Amino acid sequence: MFSLAFFALLCPSELVLAPSTPQHQLRRSSITFKQNCVKISFSSFKHSKSEVSVKIPRQSSEVCPWYLLSEYLRLHRDINANDPLFPCSTSDISSLLLQCIVHCGIKSKLTLHSFRRGGATWYSAGSNPRQKNVDVVCLHL
Repeated sequence: MFSLAFFALLCPSELVLAPSTPQHQLRRSSITFKQNCVKISFSSFKHSKSEVSVKIPRQSSEVCPWYLLSEYLRLHRDINANDPLFPCSTSDISSLLLQCIVHCGIKSKLTLHSFRRGGATWYSAGSNPRQKNVDVVCLHL
């Protein structure tokens, strides 16, 4: 989930259920696997009502969103097409992030939005997915 948030530049409300914007939450049907990328389709998102697709290239690391998401779905085969991809709330996942931070001994204050900012910084610092013939759309930065 955190890898997906980072590489797709997702707001917390697009990743998991936010009470004020349930229409933006990712659904199982939003995810399509291609050979070299995972495609995420949004029917709407925080600042737009129009459909947008994001293609995230496969990465050659253990945080590859293509691999991690495919493993997640393999383990959770019971998720139906219209079900939320991650059936939890922003407060649930914030709690999980805090547990991870404490476990890793990280002193910095990180939030769910840190993945979006970190991903945008990573892309702008020279990671060029277009070199791999895959588009990445920066959503409403």
